[in-house]
Amino acid sequence: MSAAPLRFDSLSGWLRHVETARRELPAGHTLYFRGQHHDWPLLPGIARADRQSLLARESRLLQDFRRQAPVSLDHAPKTLKRWQALDWLALGQHYGLPTRLLDWTLSPEVALWMALHDFASGRLRHQPDQQPVLWLLRVDRQVSHASAKLFREPLAVRQTWFLPHPLDHIARVRAQQGSFTLFYQPAGGFVPLEKQKRFADRLTAFHPEAASLPQLSEELAQAGFDHARLSPPQLEALTKQLQKTPLP
Repeated sequence: MSAAPLRFDSLSGWLRHVETARRELPAGHTLYFRGQHHDWPLLPGIARADRQSLLARESRLLQDFRRQAPVSLDHAPKTLKRWQALDWLALGQHYGLPTRLLDWTLSPEVALWMALHDFASGRLRHQPDQQPVLWLLRVDRQVSHASAKLFREPLAVRQTWFLPHPLDHIARVRAQQGSFTLFYQPAGGFVPLEKQKRFADRLTAFHPEAASLPQLSEELAQAGFDHARLSPPQLEALTKQLQKTPLP
């Protein structure tokens, strides 16, 4: 991981960084990107301190979501019967269910939109001590894995893996060209990706200049990267309800 984040102040500046990284990419590697509106550790949603009660019932959350979500989906029942636990975990992740997945995308523009859209929509106001960050991850076979067992039992994973095969039968995953890291939880708790030995040297951080955030948001909108295209609504109400439902 780079010692200090690199900076940019325009969409073209960000894409120049990406092109440089692609030229320097070793054979057999693929670049993935992640945008965050704050520079917090690379941890899955369920690892947040305020979600420890959810972690204790992670398996039950997934079971309940898997049982209740089909009524809100357009997929044919026969199609849904072929879905495995990882498919449902990824679907829940994209609609707000806290999981041990962390989102990545093949698109540098989508990653930038992810970092900025809450500012552009007015949901967040920029704070000097809370900068948006763009992450670049270099993936090869040493850190990627997608076995049949992993799809059946993602919560039983014994090592953090990058999932190289897109679950593009899920609308938001397809729209966002998404992939995921699936986190292993050791006894001491989840470890941020940037502190995991297998991933740390594969990561590079980039910060947009604070003064350029409005311009960057406008450039993305003009390029067609907006909420309607990238985040079609469907299941948010259910995922919020499940988080509030106590164990029986």
